[in-house]
Amino acid sequence: TISSCMNERPVVVLDEDCQHEAQKETQRAANMDKSHGQNRWNLDLFVQGSLEETHQTHWPCSYEAAAEDVIRSAPVKVLLFRHLSYLQNAVRKGAHEEQIEDIICSTISLYQYWNKTHGAFFGELVQNYNAVPQRIQGWFVCISAHWHLAALMFADLLEFVDESGLGMEDATRSRVTSQIAKRIRKHSVRELADLARNATPPTRDTNLGVPQMPDFHHAVNEGTLLTEPWTMILIRAFTKACVIFLSETDESLRYAGAILGHSSHDSERSMEQAEDCIKGLWLLGKKSDMARKIAETLSLALEKLRNECVV
Repeated sequence: TISSCMNERPVVVLDEDCQHEAQKETQRAANMDKSHGQNRWNLDLFVQGSLEETHQTHWPCSYEAAAEDVIRSAPVKVLLFRHLSYLQNAVRKGAHEEQIEDIICSTISLYQYWNKTHGAFFGELVQNYNAVPQRIQGWFVCISAHWHLAALMFADLLEFVDESGLGMEDATRSRVTSQIAKRIRKHSVRELADLARNATPPTRDTNLGVPQMPDFHHAVNEGTLLTEPWTMILIRAFTKACVIFLSETDESLRYAGAILGHSSHDSERSMEQAEDCIKGLWLLGKKSDMARKIAETLSLALEKLRNECVV
């Protein structure tokens, strides 16, 4: 599912070939009515109880409670990528606007559910990162980075749908007015920068060379990000976030130069967050030449923007 979405291709394993038992019962009760997205994976199949009565784990908590939350977050993360695939396919096939709106509505509900539950808990783990057990660190960082990559891809596609007039007029106007795509994008890039900053070991200090995760194998114990087996996902996530930060900085500098004559505090913050993402890519460069080359390119772009600030 994730690979298909990242490469904008149809999924290999179709929904009907991997249905949850509860989904089969739902379809039988509905007399096999496959209209209006009945075949799609739905959030209520992955969540026990009412969606309105969501349970949020809080830190500090036991290792078992933290592990249980992370375990439950994994299928929700995959579900977001699945919904992204639904929307990609609908746009690609020129689906009716009602079908597109139905997918968008379902995806936004899923996004809101995550923010109330796993996303909120993961935010607490980031804030208290050094106190979190190493196994939980390596686990939740990777899942969270995956989620935010999917959220950024959804924001881009949602913006495309609205700009192209592919959805319903009233719904499109509401999304444009509320700037929902921009808000999703802004939240996810900040979360990715925080992940990169905490999961990357400090450099040029007395801790240089000291494993950040001593309980792990020596090939990956220098930093939490190295424990991710599918490096490409993190490369895509941090690269995308960094490019957004750099674009925001460039826009801010142009606006500040025209109006105020100097750079704003927001541009300084954006450059710091871009640097956090670049540091994450440098660490991934220990496993991937692609990550290292991207880090080099983005570092040059960041240096150029900083020079413009000085001028």
